[in-house]
Amino acid sequence: MEIQIGSITYTLELPDHCPCCNKGTRIDIVAKAANEAKNELGLILHCSRCEQFHFLTYATLARGLGHRTTSLQDVFPPPIPDVRIPIEMEELYPDFCKIYKQTAYAEMQGLDHIVGVGYRKALEYLVKHYLSEQLPDERDAILSEPLGKSIKRIPHAQMQNLAKASTWIGNDQTHIIQKHPNHSVPEMKRFILAFCHLIVFDKIDSDASTFLSQD
Repeated sequence: MEIQIGSITYTLELPDHCPCCNKGTRIDIVAKAANEAKNELGLILHCSRCEQFHFLTYATLARGLGHRTTSLQDVFPPPIPDVRIPIEMEELYPDFCKIYKQTAYAEMQGLDHIVGVGYRKALEYLVKHYLSEQLPDERDAILSEPLGKSIKRIPHAQMQNLAKASTWIGNDQTHIIQKHPNHSVPEMKRFILAFCHLIVFDKIDSDASTFLSQD
């Protein structure tokens, strides 16, 4: 698209999703300004869906008589990361989802020294709350004991392996010397998400069993 500021026409592309709600919707430009000396263009936009404002900055790539082509440089607030958590987890374990998404947001900002700790915390919330549902009489002990001890309580071998592997990598992220230097946060995230899918499968399978038992 093109916008006019003074005597200069700027060619630019607007993102097709709002960074605040991550939805494709009508986004209106409510303010615009250019700094020719710094080859910068700034826009304030308003999303019609979430009613939030966000800010875009562009750099000028080419200059012609009365015309500038631009490239998007920055979006604030940064877009919501695509965390790929199964949608059922939002209702089942909202605290886990909140911690995981906050950590993913930090990762998007390049805060790589803290994200492993964040994902490790998200995993602990998930394991302990899942087990508290499975073993309600042991809830107090589960919430207070070390995560490794809780993981041993998980009744399914696949889920236990995924939780243990995620914890090992997460623990490494909190120490200077790592026991498993060839394994890092991307693998940890993959293990945690697989663990989530198995939890959802377990819940759905339980619902199916309950349904069949009524016949």
